[in-house]
Amino acid sequence: MTPQILIYNITDPSRQKKLKMLLLGMKIRAKVISADQYEQPIGALAGLKDIPPAPVPQEIPSMTEEMLIMCHFPEALLNRFLPALRKNDLRIPLKAMLTPTNAAWSSYQIYDELRLEDARMREMRS
Repeated sequence: MTPQILIYNITDPSRQKKLKMLLLGMKIRAKVISADQYEQPIGALAGLKDIPPAPVPQEIPSMTEEMLIMCHFPEALLNRFLPALRKNDLRIPLKAMLTPTNAAWSSYQIYDELRLEDARMREMRS
């Protein structure tokens, strides 16, 4: 499958443009995920056929931090992409790879996991 990134909450126009130019140059598809899609399984958002979509919830909790989910990335592309983010001054702490485990998770679930992981990493650094 074609490499793609699910993009969450990158609202600053200059950061959006910078990220989209980087992705275009690396031949990575960009898919901006809106709040009404947050309950859907990550795998369904990434286009996996065997992950059924979830019903849209009545109430949508807040999810405000920037987040990227990398889908269908070969290791070589990942090893080029992460340094390119830093080089382009695109610090986005909440990043994950699509895996068989998290493919069935909603955006909320992966967001919570990544926030916990980021907090642990910050704690270890201090």
